[in-house]
Amino acid sequence: MPLPDSSIEAISVHTIYFWSSLEDGMLQFARVMRPEGRLVIGFLPKEHMDAMGMPQAIFTPRDPEQVLLAMRAAGLRDGQIRQPDGRRWLAATAVKPGWSQLLFGTGFPVYCC
Repeated sequence: MPLPDSSIEAISVHTIYFWSSLEDGMLQFARVMRPEGRLVIGFLPKEHMDAMGMPQAIFTPRDPEQVLLAMRAAGLRDGQIRQPDGRRWLAATAVKPGWSQLLFGTGFPVYCC
């Protein structure tokens, strides 16, 4: 991702189906996010993608737990899966740790400028 480290306050994306590595994508997001930056990823869960018969040569369906694990592995915190009003699509959200974790000793990695 051709962006400087810690340069983005918030990221919203709906393209994780096309990533060959969910973990690498999350690491890049964590790198470019500012401390306390927010990430929102909209996606259809694997069960719905499979039911639609999406071509696996193009789409890589993801389970919600896979998305949360990749967020955690990238050092993002407070990962949650949300489902708006019974819709099929989900939103995964997370925050990049910042100075508050250093001050309050939560054990999360601290990123700074």
